[in-house]
Amino acid sequence: MHDVIRDMALLIACKYEKEKHKFFVEAGAQLTRVPEVGKWVVSKRMSLMANSFERIQEVPRCPDLLTLFLSDNRNLSEISDGFFQFMGTLTVLDLSSTNIKKLPVGISKLNSLQYLNLSWTLISQLPIELKMLVNLKYLNLVGNFELNMIPRGVISSLSSLQVLKMYNVGFIWVEELEDNILREENKLIEELQCLEHLNELSSTIRSVSDLQSYVNTHTLVNCTRALWLNLFPSKQSLNIWWLANMKNLEDMVIIGGSNSEELGVNVVMEEIEAHDAGGGLGNSMISRKTCFNSLHTLT
Repeated sequence: MHDVIRDMALLIACKYEKEKHKFFVEAGAQLTRVPEVGKWVVSKRMSLMANSFERIQEVPRCPDLLTLFLSDNRNLSEISDGFFQFMGTLTVLDLSSTNIKKLPVGISKLNSLQYLNLSWTLISQLPIELKMLVNLKYLNLVGNFELNMIPRGVISSLSSLQVLKMYNVGFIWVEELEDNILREENKLIEELQCLEHLNELSSTIRSVSDLQSYVNTHTLVNCTRALWLNLFPSKQSLNIWWLANMKNLEDMVIIGGSNSEELGVNVVMEEIEAHDAGGGLGNSMISRKTCFNSLHTLT
């Protein structure tokens, strides 16, 4: 956004709120430290995007805070457990494109949170405390390729979830733990089926078994926007006709293992018997008109 337009928008917003300090915006201000606690108390919406602080150790009291943007703080690697303790009204939290490696357990205190963006971080596992966020409607985990552990029950507990983005998740490796739904076949699929309000989904699939369960689940097929298929530890072939009826599928990546000499991807259409007035054409290979209609990126 142009600087002049942005300043005007802030001016209008602050005037509307009658008290200018309700909006605290220090985006791209090259801050090396988080603002002092006193500035948080009266704020309703805060943006500290694209600064240079490395950790947050403060425990601010924010009785009115609704929105907090901490995204694009490339040096931010640590947030204290008590940081979220007094933010009971917070509804929007953006921690995307930071270097945080774990979420503080105090995130469970955010009972009003509806939007949580954790995309492109270095988080290795989701804390069990995340299951307390029962009002969460949007969760973005895209690009968390080091995420190797999601405890059983966390995803299925987010009963209000409408949008879940898990594209390019856990690409490097997966923790070998019993209650890790990324390790156990079909466990993630089972938990996704519990989300009754889900209407937009992007997923990472790691086995042919999981893919079969996925495409046989009508609700998941209808709301899928993107698929990351990491299915090939060795040379084998995949018939992607299974996915042809995903009417909202826009983006698909198919990954071959490092030992794969060749990755075979087939589009084998169903044989449909057709007849004309003069007799019969026999069995013909006819592609459906609805085949991959929304797909615009295939890698």
